[in-house]
Amino acid sequence: MDLCVLASGSRGNATLIKNKDTLILIDAGISAKAITTRLAEIGIIPDDLDAIIISHEHGDHVNGVRVLTKKFNIPVWINAATLKNIKEDWSSVKVNHFKIGSSFKVNSLSINPFYVSHDAEATSAFVVKNSSVAVGVATDLGDYTNLLIQNFSKCDAIVLESNYEDELLMKSSYPWKTKKRIRSRNGHLSNERSFELIKKISKFKRLKHVILAHISQKNNSVEHLKSHIKKFPEKQIKLYLSFQDKISEVIKL
Repeated sequence: MDLCVLASGSRGNATLIKNKDTLILIDAGISAKAITTRLAEIGIIPDDLDAIIISHEHGDHVNGVRVLTKKFNIPVWINAATLKNIKEDWSSVKVNHFKIGSSFKVNSLSINPFYVSHDAEATSAFVVKNSSVAVGVATDLGDYTNLLIQNFSKCDAIVLESNYEDELLMKSSYPWKTKKRIRSRNGHLSNERSFELIKKISKFKRLKHVILAHISQKNNSVEHLKSHIKKFPEKQIKLYLSFQDKISEVIKL
């Protein structure tokens, strides 16, 4: 299985998971053109995609869906509560429904969606697995739970939000209301909480790769993240950065 983040941040998110006979995107929040360009960088065309799986309805996770699916006839998996909150006309989109807490399959991949706290109707994180390896994806969550730890403890690699450095956020020009939302359990995960979570998951001894995602361009920095990475005690885990404007490193599992 291969794992790559095509884009991650407040201007759009998309994660690619490739199995031997199956290609899926989790979210498509950048333009169809940008997705096509970034897939081409790793030798993939959109026609190869078997499904797009949606975590929640915010624009930075769905903005590319309508055009991409109309052009390439890619089926979309989404939960019903999220679909009701999509503002665009998705009448042309081939929709399949999943229920949070119930696994479903796309060819040889099994996908388990589970609830995470975020300010959307019903935000999902996912564990995607084949017969031998598993990948977890949670790009928007205000806090972590025992359910998330339990699910990600079974993963070989995860894509996990590390949105902001608290000191930078508090010094920023954002209104207090916005700062409060970001820091709430329905907002985003700070660097401190993200690395705390990774450490808890590492105790199960399976996790080997972590791609840090949804990194704020205003309230975070590569320098702050590298400082956290340098201090991270679990050296058997390799940590990577994702980016808004380019693809991450491709992880082969």
